[in-house]
Amino acid sequence: LAAESIVNNILNKYVGLSASYWSPQPPTDTSSLFSTDVLLADGGSIDNQGLMALLRRKVDKIVVFITTNVPLKPRSEYNPFLKLPADNDIDSSFSSFFGFVDLIPDPGYDFYHNHVFSRFVFPFVVDKMQKAQAKGTGIVVKSKLKTIRNKWWGIPAGHTVEIAWVYLGRVREWEKRLPKKLYKQLVPSENEEKPNVLVNTGPFKNFPHIPTDELNYSPEKANLLASLAGWVIQQNKEVFIEMLS
Repeated sequence: LAAESIVNNILNKYVGLSASYWSPQPPTDTSSLFSTDVLLADGGSIDNQGLMALLRRKVDKIVVFITTNVPLKPRSEYNPFLKLPADNDIDSSFSSFFGFVDLIPDPGYDFYHNHVFSRFVFPFVVDKMQKAQAKGTGIVVKSKLKTIRNKWWGIPAGHTVEIAWVYLGRVREWEKRLPKKLYKQLVPSENEEKPNVLVNTGPFKNFPHIPTDELNYSPEKANLLASLAGWVIQQNKEVFIEMLS
């Protein structure tokens, strides 16, 4: 507890994570008020895609965007049928929906309560993603899943849901249509055919897996991300029409 208090004090002093907050009481309640330190964070710290709330409401069709800074490894480097997912194979928040969490937790996230789908179906969903990745028009795949009981989130077992997963990544067919000068800035000069290899220098370093905490996107970078996303949606428009109609 002493160590936790020291960490909290440092965060409050230098990052500004302290906030005055209280739970309102009825006017007739004369019990004594008391205060305690709690950690305030945005919803991404426990469910980065907002999926849990929709499952609790038993929504039948859901589109989930996984805008991660972790590229999906292709089948040549990661076989989901033979290997458990590591945090550099695929986004860890996605894996947590199927009961796979990091052995060493990230202090900024808590995905340990997010197991809502069977571990058995995980490699089949990832297999679809890797095939879409290899096609080069964006990682957009559908899967029909059934929930398992999650007491922590209040999600019952047996709800059937159809999900369209949209996983951020390099898109080779989009890249091939870029002007030559821009292509050289966005595509790595070595191993360019490997979708998990990113450009590591220049104004578009790590494109498109740019951390959101960078907070200083240039207009060029923001417009390129918008162009990529829009092109992927157009190439997979049948999926979105079906899911959102």
